[in-house]
Amino acid sequence: MDATIAKIRKSAQVEIWVCLREFQSRQYVDVREHFLSGDDNKWHPTKRGVMVEPELLSEIIVGVGLLTVTSQVGTVASIQRSPRDEIQIGYRQFLKSTYGEIRVWYQPNGGERKPSQKGVTFKMILTAGLLDALKQAEEYLEKT
Repeated sequence: MDATIAKIRKSAQVEIWVCLREFQSRQYVDVREHFLSGDDNKWHPTKRGVMVEPELLSEIIVGVGLLTVTSQVGTVASIQRSPRDEIQIGYRQFLKSTYGEIRVWYQPNGGERKPSQKGVTFKMILTAGLLDALKQAEEYLEKT
């Protein structure tokens, strides 16, 4: 079943969409950036996003909830996704800007974990809206 739960505006041209997606006969919650194309004036998905298995969603919700009460830069939650991958939720800083992040980290050949391109970043002011959208997705999945 595919359904759009929420669209959270990052800028005039970029939104984070929280959607239910079926992929290869499995259900996921997709948290992904979409951009408004000037060519056709429609929203299109980007590669920047994370597909979350429903069994991990409650842990993601807890992690994003922790972002609403933290002011310290760092990882607030690490959720094991596979033997080599984990999803990290954190409060990050780059130059003088701070932001929230949900990102897949991977471990190449038993080495040190590294961030992948799979993830979304957002202004901390958007955290409550993202948290609400994830909770709505969880409720929707529980009903089906």
